[in-house]
Amino acid sequence: MTTAELGFLSFTGGKCREGEWLILMGRVHGSAQVYLPLSLNDGCSILARQWVGRHVEVVVNDSFTYVSTLRLKKKTGLAINVPWRFRRMLNGLRVVRVKLRPLAEGDGHVNGAGS
Repeated sequence: MTTAELGFLSFTGGKCREGEWLILMGRVHGSAQVYLPLSLNDGCSILARQWVGRHVEVVVNDSFTYVSTLRLKKKTGLAINVPWRFRRMLNGLRVVRVKLRPLAEGDGHVNGAGS
């Protein structure tokens, strides 16, 4: 397996960052999970792979915010679970805009929902 530092990689897609947020497009799987495939994000998902296993603050379609753990899915993308209280908002949607930001280690939002 070959690895490279992020500085050596080039991304052909649009803007990946907005301040400290990473902007990605995700596919809704059922209503329980948002899948962030590499194919939708022109490689921008690679930047988020460094946060796998950590708590991240998630904003979906600029509508709702919550805290979740970022997971690796089939080595080709990332997955974010959606809390029960927000799943109805994803009904009928196929692609959503997701903003991610890692939480600091001492942040109090880890056990509850975000702001």
